[in-house]
Amino acid sequence: MAEYRRIKRLFFILLAGCVAVLIIMLNMTSSHFDRGHSDLKPYPPSPSQGRPLIRLPRKDAVQLSVTTATTTTTIKTRATSTTKRTTTTATKTTATARKQVPGRTRDANRATQLTRVQKTGNGSKGGTVTSDPIPHLMASYATTNIWPAYNITNSSDLPRKLLLLYNLPLFVTANVPSDLEKCHVKNCVATTNRSLLRDADAVMYQLQFMSEPEAPSNRPPGQIWIGLGMEPPVNYHSTYGRESWRAAFNWSVSYREDSDLFDPYAMLKPSLIPPGKNYTLSALRKNRTAAWFVGHCKTQSRREEYVRRMQAIIPVDIYGRCGTHVCPKSKGRECNGLLNNMYRFYLSFENSFCKDYVTEKLFNIMGGMNIVPVVRGGADYKKFLPPGTYIDAADFKSPEDLARYLKHLETDVAAYSEYLRRKDQYRTVFMRPLIFCKLCEMLHFDKRVQWYPDIAKWTTDGICRTPTDM
Repeated sequence: MAEYRRIKRLFFILLAGCVAVLIIMLNMTSSHFDRGHSDLKPYPPSPSQGRPLIRLPRKDAVQLSVTTATTTTTIKTRATSTTKRTTTTATKTTATARKQVPGRTRDANRATQLTRVQKTGNGSKGGTVTSDPIPHLMASYATTNIWPAYNITNSSDLPRKLLLLYNLPLFVTANVPSDLEKCHVKNCVATTNRSLLRDADAVMYQLQFMSEPEAPSNRPPGQIWIGLGMEPPVNYHSTYGRESWRAAFNWSVSYREDSDLFDPYAMLKPSLIPPGKNYTLSALRKNRTAAWFVGHCKTQSRREEYVRRMQAIIPVDIYGRCGTHVCPKSKGRECNGLLNNMYRFYLSFENSFCKDYVTEKLFNIMGGMNIVPVVRGGADYKKFLPPGTYIDAADFKSPEDLARYLKHLETDVAAYSEYLRRKDQYRTVFMRPLIFCKLCEMLHFDKRVQWYPDIAKWTTDGICRTPTDM
């Protein structure tokens, strides 16, 4: 009997020990998961709740660690109702804010710290040195200071990532598969086959063209949804703002600098001035004032009204559906020759006054054209472009004041020639192949856990404005 009691007591002691070990292991697993395991990814929306489920360590603070070029343990909250961005170490985010765990730190003061030194004057002696902030649309700046960066030591053993391009137009998707093969990180494959929706690691939707009334309910765990915005939100007439879509997106890719991946229409790079080019002679050969190629005749920016008022001071030749001059797109080379040889100014006027929205209307002219662009839009051109390479309508009180300045430059050959010379120091570079290479890197190395609580509000609130320069 005594032996039986001893065996029974040992049994219960062993049982209690096993239970204790099990509890400790469960706690360690939960703690390890909450600190941010390297495989942690955003979770899909719950059909019952219509919003993504995000596993976070605490309700009021998010702190995950990621090995990147620079590491941060703070939360960055981007408010959608204002353009101001703030960084805080422990905050609750509101329903109209974006909650994220950054994979790196973006130094807000870096743009003012990095400068370009330019010598002026005759020769290397006696010249003055001026310092300007580096334009954010310079490819060297954007890819280093705006794009996410990662410490990539070995990319050969990475697992394959499948990116589904759900509703992107053919001119975007046609070259993506071959472009991805040229990337430094090559372990990504792109497809437009929607039957692979459940197999994809990430799905990219173009917000402007979404027609599905409801978000798919069978989204697999860990799948990242990316919202692509190529147009200003005033031109969106799609279903992306419906209830089941609002909180479905994890990343944004757009022309806005505060997107997860900054994707402008193009960027700029330095270019050597052609030897022996005579800018004074180029200026003197021109015999017409301003040209404008335009197809949309009624716009949010009211550019058509602005130009009509300019025409009271200077002649503006309007080509296309909205004007009386003709030069079809099929004769692009002839049209460019017309601009290069005859016209002094090109009106690169955007159709919308929206944050950071700069399109081919400017980049086509910056790409080696022998004409000075006049810009008007919602972007901060002084932040984006090199000084002295363009004329900004925002610097003038009215269309008439701008027209008078252009009229003055027609007779001030030295000042006009200087615009041509400065602009010739830069060329346009289209970044679409590199955009998808960077997206491939993000799929492998970006371990942020985030979602947009309301993608429609982030896209629209405080982003576009009514012009006040008329």
